[in-house]
Amino acid sequence: MKASLIASQLVCWLFGLSFMRIILRSEQTPFLQDKLILCDNNMVGSAVSVIGLTKHYGNFTALNGISFDVPQGSVFGLLGPNGAGKTTTIKFLTGVTKPSSGSALILGHDIVRDTIQAKKRIGVVPESSNIYEEMTAEQNLVFAAELYGVSR
Repeated sequence: MKASLIASQLVCWLFGLSFMRIILRSEQTPFLQDKLILCDNNMVGSAVSVIGLTKHYGNFTALNGISFDVPQGSVFGLLGPNGAGKTTTIKFLTGVTKPSSGSALILGHDIVRDTIQAKKRIGVVPESSNIYEEMTAEQNLVFAAELYGVSR
């Protein structure tokens, strides 16, 4: 875990991200663990604020009014068993899906009303790898950053 934290802090520094997602799979736990890694240790205030987040898929409620606040400069783990709503929360925080109700701020940018600015401040490491093997690690990172308009 310590090596992955150091690597994620390097990625954060390289692209100026506020937080990124990593997924850990261990032999000791029967389920995946989503981790949000907050990047900037020199800032104060909230990196992520979630207020009353609810998501319905038809008659199924995936999230039911969750709220939490993540101070900047901290490491925050979003843990829970399969089906607890971790992935739905991450999809909302990264702008992939919209909530049925509630809101979230990423460094003060509303993920629904100010999606582009919020997305410029986050990075996501997906469960499945989307890297190009013919490129170096740095080239893959720069390529992905350029796709989303992230400056060095």
